[in-house]
Order: sequence, then structure tokens, then C-alpha cells
Amino acid sequence: LDIEMATAQDKGIVGSAMIRGRATDIIDLAHYLPMQERGWRQAGYDRADPSAPAQILLVEPSAFLRDMLTPVLKASGHRIAVATAFETARQQLAGSAISVVLIDIDGDIDGAFAFAAALRAGPGGERLRLIGMTTLVTPDLHMRASQERMDEVVAKFDRRSLLGELAE
Repeated sequence: LDIEMATAQDKGIVGSAMIRGRATDIIDLAHYLPMQERGWRQAGYDRADPSAPAQILLVEPSAFLRDMLTPVLKASGHRIAVATAFETARQQLAGSAISVVLIDIDGDIDGAFAFAAALRAGPGGERLRLIGMTTLVTPDLHMRASQERMDEVVAKFDRRSLLGELAE
């Protein structure tokens, strides 16, 4: 698989790929769906205004997972800001329009829960939706997240659950 990203003027096409020796265009469904199904995205996302403030902050130290999740979130109509560490995330949250924080809880579980608790206790903390992301969701993890006032815990690789939580 050899992927080449499309240029900015190629609206509706993400890029091209060689798949099994054949050149294949990869289309951008987020471009075409609104043409047929008005209101298919309820997130209020305006494609014409890329300078609009982010509404979701993804706090994920892994470049691989950031690169995997960011396009999924953008394609679902969300504006994304990314932080690789808790301190960077705190700085990005100051005075921002962010309403959802996706927090990696695999790398530093105690740090992640302390970060979530600090966000809840801080100014505007009650308006934030805090969602923990992990590779393996367990009942114990759900219980601890609830105790730390995190709204939910989802598996990083379960796109449907993540998008469902964001739809709330």
C-alpha cells in the first residue's frame, strides 16, 4: 500500500493509493455526504471556516494513536486540538472553546486521573466532558473513572464507541 495525499484543490479526494498494483482514489465522504444528506453531522462543523476554535482536545502521547484518531474525529465533523502531555493540554485549555477532552489513561494512569480531577476542580470544569481512552476497558477502570469524575472510558480502537460518546 503506497498512499499519496491529495493537494488542497482536490476537494472530495483524500488521496491516491496503489492497492494490489492498481491506482485507486480515496474519496472524502465528509465532503460528499452533506451534498446528499443535509444535517448528517449534528456537530455544527463548518468546513468553510478552518480557523474556527477547536472543540475537542486530544491528549495522547503516542504519535501513532494521534495520527490514527485525528482523521477519524475530523471526518466526523469535529475540530481537534492535540496535546502530547498534560501540561501542554492545560495551556491549550486556558481560554479556549474546547468542550471535550479525550485523555489517554494507559501511559500514566495516576497522572491521567489527577489531570481529570484538576480539570473538574478548575474554572469551567463542570462544563467539560472528560473521556478516558484506554486499550482495554475494564469494570475497575470504569469505577475509578467515575470516582475521579470522568464522564466515560472508551477503548482507543473502538471508533464507534468513541464517536457515540462524542455525539452525546
